[in-house]
Amino acid sequence: MAYYSSTRRYGQYPYRRSYKAKRYTSRRRTYSSKKRSSGTKRVKGRMTARSKATTLESKLKLFELTQKYGKPGKVELMAQPGEVLLHQGGREGQQYYHVVPVSEALRNLVQGAQKEDDFVRSNASVYVTGLSLEIDVERACPVDFFAVCAATSGLQYPSPEVRVGNDGKTLFYGFIDESGQPGLVGANDKTVTALGAAVFEKYPKDRTAFGASTVSRGLPSGNYEVRNRSIKGAHTGKAEFSLNHVPSGQGPTGTYVRDQIHVWWKVEKELPISVLTNGRLSVLIGVRPQCDGFVTLQPPKGSVGSQMYGALRNVRLTSYIRHGA
Repeated sequence: MAYYSSTRRYGQYPYRRSYKAKRYTSRRRTYSSKKRSSGTKRVKGRMTARSKATTLESKLKLFELTQKYGKPGKVELMAQPGEVLLHQGGREGQQYYHVVPVSEALRNLVQGAQKEDDFVRSNASVYVTGLSLEIDVERACPVDFFAVCAATSGLQYPSPEVRVGNDGKTLFYGFIDESGQPGLVGANDKTVTALGAAVFEKYPKDRTAFGASTVSRGLPSGNYEVRNRSIKGAHTGKAEFSLNHVPSGQGPTGTYVRDQIHVWWKVEKELPISVLTNGRLSVLIGVRPQCDGFVTLQPPKGSVGSQMYGALRNVRLTSYIRHGA
């Protein structure tokens, strides 16, 4: 509480006056900067009319999918062998690519579920909700990476073998190069050529798929992330990025870093699983080293080989599907 005083002299007798300071408040009305939203007012713990409608619509869509295609499930496909070494010689022949056979895995599922002859099984279809790719890249130098999902004609390249694992559920496929050995394949591989023609619109000067622009339509979009790095984002069919983090202690013994990559594609469509028709789905993966002048490195622990810059491990593709209605 503040007091003010003033001294005035009337003749010879001064007097002292004190008073309290007044406080003034504005009488203007204040208005909130937020505008009232149209529709039902949201009450804590309750849903708005709009959110109720959205939830009901989602439930109806799921019910229709279940009635038409069956309950949701998944198919897991893994590479065999579980590790593929990335050799120095792969750069000379541009052996940067690997193909994951999606439709072949789905066809294997239907063959196991149906009892009719092969002709009937080959004309079946599966509703695919989405695809999830997981892969570990173990490397001694920076690399470029991409993964793209596309559908092509089944007559353009041979069908790889897909077999059922010992658990009776997980599927496996071969991870071999042109010579029949485990490894990546080059740009002249028939499968890579067919997928490239369906996916890529314009190639860079080096004629590789790294940095190549994709077609504007027909590719499923999604997102990607490197789980142990701050690398993530959305894609429109092709997830592409560089892994630039380098290991410490370069030298004859070599040191490796491992990146855990996850890519998701939102498909949400019915796909034929015959390898003889259009719509044969595959995932094309590319891995290219950024370094020149390789040194002889000790392979990662548990591996054999030399003159290499890394390895691909634990390649797993999970297809989220509906089938069996």
